Amino acid sequence: MAETALGRGGDVAGRFGADRSPVLPGEIVGVAQAVGTGLLPINGLRHPPAGRACGWYIWAGEELSSAADFFEPRHVEHLGPLSQWVRPYLELAPGWRFLIAPGYEDVWFDAGLLQGAQAGR
Repeated sequence: MAETALGRGGDVAGRFGADRSPVLPGEIVGVAQAVGTGLLPINGLRHPPAGRACGWYIWAGEELSSAADFFEPRHVEHLGPLSQWVRPYLELAPGWRFLIAPGYEDVWFDAGLLQGAQAGR
């Protein structure tokens, strides 16, 4: 499997034994403004989908802000250059997270991302 500039990419769900839940065309991803500025690492986490939002939130750097305008909604088709690095991770089901940087990849399941959805049932 060829290495990518960030992380390893490829069959992420298969390598980590994760369920697959691909993002569909037209779905919305939350992307922080700093993504694409060269700030690293790239982080992603997936909540359960709601409406047209697929549940993915992607940011760059060490800190996840709680500011209301930290994430911008983007159609998955409009991720631009970011797409080449994160697309393999976007097939991970809700509850999964990733952190990637040049030569580094961490992927893990975080059940806490699902708790709010289960409480609402």
